[in-house]
Amino acid sequence: MSCLQVSLPNLEVLDIVELENLETLGHGPLSEGSLSKLKEFSVCDCSKLLRALPSQLLPMLRDLEKLSIEGCNLLEVIFDHELEEVDSNEPNPEILSTLKLVQLRYLPKLIYISKGDSMGFKYIQTLEIFACDSLRYVFAPTMTKSIPQLRKLKLSRCKTLSRIVAEENGMGESSVVEVEFPQLERLELRYLPNLRRFCYSTHLLELPRLCEMDISFCRSMDAFSLGHVSAPNLSLPGILWNGDLNNAIQLLQKKWKKKEEEEQRRREEAKEERRMEADVDEDKEVSMYAGHGRTGLAIERPSSVFLERCRASTAVFIPVISFCNLH
Repeated sequence: MSCLQVSLPNLEVLDIVELENLETLGHGPLSEGSLSKLKEFSVCDCSKLLRALPSQLLPMLRDLEKLSIEGCNLLEVIFDHELEEVDSNEPNPEILSTLKLVQLRYLPKLIYISKGDSMGFKYIQTLEIFACDSLRYVFAPTMTKSIPQLRKLKLSRCKTLSRIVAEENGMGESSVVEVEFPQLERLELRYLPNLRRFCYSTHLLELPRLCEMDISFCRSMDAFSLGHVSAPNLSLPGILWNGDLNNAIQLLQKKWKKKEEEEQRRREEAKEERRMEADVDEDKEVSMYAGHGRTGLAIERPSSVFLERCRASTAVFIPVISFCNLH
């Protein structure tokens, strides 16, 4: 029994939303030319999806410019390519050569962005990753020379992320001689509690075009790299540094620590003010029950136990009034 082939040659935008039983994409037969004009592809809230872009789907996406994946709780890999299994009539198909923007959000099981080689990264200009708590690194060390077009890198709220570029030998040192990001202009690293370094390379790391950097709430970060880092066009307002990003990170750490201490002090002061206000309010409340002997009228002050019971209840307390003999 032959399978009916699906043909989508003119589709430009594809949004897959809330398909709870979807486990894989591109599993069924697609005719030649399908998805060849697709420019924007998004997948959202597909709770059983394990792989976003399997190998058989990649050669079809010749015009893909934007990829957005969000809220897929079991997704482990974005680009899963095994070239020996790719069925294409072209001898060496150019994979994802038009892809410029990749956005990944709320993927708690994501382990690899690209499993295998750097295919999928080669032409990316903007990479944004948010709330991917199982991701420990972004780039394998062999991939850094294969993403020459990356201009903006934005990472936020990834709990286990410990480095941006992984070390190849697993011993905290990269076996790659050079790590290159020649076009990187903006770097944003925020709320990454386990981030220690951008990379562990002991060689010179050059970021010639980096001009904007926002690193905040990365409390474990003690250096940018093991080697010297050159960023001649970077300006850090309020930080006097000598041109080495490792030095800048140390200065930023001191600034963050000072800011945290100030915030902690403000919280303690606010707490003390609230306590004092509560004491004043209690004194005013008690004074309502003070006697006024000269008027011949006195209000008996209830016991503290009775007052506590009144505060805990919704009943209205009516003070006991008695007349005093002024003679």
